[in-house]
Amino acid sequence: FGRGKVELRSKEAEATGEALILSLQFSHAERHVYLTNIFLPRVLRRRGIGKTLIAAVRAAADAQGYSLFATDLVPSFYERLVQRGATIVIVDDTVMITPETDLTHHHD
Repeated sequence: FGRGKVELRSKEAEATGEALILSLQFSHAERHVYLTNIFLPRVLRRRGIGKTLIAAVRAAADAQGYSLFATDLVPSFYERLVQRGATIVIVDDTVMITPETDLTHHHD
């Protein structure tokens, strides 16, 4: 109790081993959502889809009074999120995605 998990998968991408697109875990007691995995098949990359998904999850979390954290991040994604204004929670691992985090498709 108090925890939950949601996964978004792509049936079309299962044959390539790239089926898991988004994985979220919830701690209802803490009112936290943890983005534990985001992986887009190659054909969907560089279109802003990942940032749009994260923004949608953050908006839904905000609407319910939850905070969104991205965890277990690979170094390049961690750095990109920090450059976009995510708050460092655990160096090289976890950031909080806040309303100030720039999740627009075009970023300097």
